Formats: sequence, structure tokens, C-alpha cells
Amino acid sequence: MTDDERRELAELYAADDRLRAEHADWLARREAAAASPVLLYRTTEQNVPAPAPQPGGAADSQPSGALFGDWRDQALSEAMGVVIVETRREMRKERDAALAERDARIAKLEVQIEMLLALLGKSDTVSHLKAADVVDLPRGFLRRIHNNAA
Repeated sequence: MTDDERRELAELYAADDRLRAEHADWLARREAAAASPVLLYRTTEQNVPAPAPQPGGAADSQPSGALFGDWRDQALSEAMGVVIVETRREMRKERDAALAERDARIAKLEVQIEMLLALLGKSDTVSHLKAADVVDLPRGFLRRIHNNAA
């Protein structure tokens, strides 16, 4: 390791030590502030709470959820209903397509399992294929094929 590299490492370590010390100082100040509860007292001329709204006031003239208080509320609710219906329809189509793909894969796997069971002779649906029905190749069959190819 060269002297330049050692100097650079020393500078990096010094910067790291400085940052760690600053962080430790910040943590200590934060913990000290959390340990001593601070109570704030308001002193104003009007220390009474605001009065509760009276029934039948301006807030009751609009139904809950009304934004404008006129025909625009009805138009907005109808438009939102249309958007929700269309979004649900699209989501159902996507879900149905995904389910159809899944069902096709399941059907394919079931066919493969049935074929494997039939090959093993353990299938109830394919009873005509049994281990006793398998015919072996004649003795030396593979040797004859390989000898003829050479």
C-alpha cells in the first residue's frame, strides 16, 4: 500500500469518526429532549372552546357527501357510478382470462397424470393397459441394430 493510499484511508476514517461523533451527539440531544417533558400553556383572551354547531344550520342543508350543493352532485355521482361499473367489468374480464388459463393448465396436468398412472399400471380409467400386456423386445435386438449401422 502506498503512502497516498494510506493518507486517503486516514482521511476517510477521520471523516467517518467525525460523522459518527456528530450522530452520537444528535442522539444524546434527542434522548435528553424526550426525557424532559415540556408543558406548554396557552394564554389567550378566548380560552373557551368553539360552540357546537346547531342543528338545522348551514351544514345540515346539504346531504353528507355533497360537494357543490346543486345538480353537479347528481352528475358527479352518476359519472362515478359509470366509471366503477366499467372498471369492475374490465377487472372481471382480466380475472376470467387468468382463471381460464389456469383451468387449461390444470386440465393438461390432469391428462399427463392420467397417462403416467396408465403407464405405471395403476389407473382405473385405462384398464386395458396392464403390466402383463407389455411385450419385451427379442433378445439381442439392440445389438443387431447397432451392428448393422456400423
